[in-house]
Amino acid sequence: MMFTPHSDETQNVTSMDFLLGSQNLIVLDYESGLMFGSINHVYEYVQKNSGYFYLSCRGSDKRSHAIGLWHNNETVEMLDPEHGLFRCNNLTQFLVQLSSFIQFIISKGYNRDWSLYKIGLEA
Repeated sequence: MMFTPHSDETQNVTSMDFLLGSQNLIVLDYESGLMFGSINHVYEYVQKNSGYFYLSCRGSDKRSHAIGLWHNNETVEMLDPEHGLFRCNNLTQFLVQLSSFIQFIISKGYNRDWSLYKIGLEA
């Protein structure tokens, strides 16, 4: 399933490219969707693709919250700037916790849309 970026997402991808480029990183893949109806795609995508991810969630008032994710099919880590670093040794267990965490984010008003970036090293 492919998601089309929202009209203002083009600017977000360009900003992300600049931010990551300053750290010798690049966007390998990008997907986005609405919080209601397509957030399950985040779980599916992360489960199928190991590596580093940046997940941004926006609210209707355009506030944003972001988390970093990493996994190698055995160990999973999530970094939330407000809650710290979380680690699991089981991807399935982590996806359950990620689902709970995203429901928490939605309850805090970040309920409009999401953007998921797969991150890699610049060659």
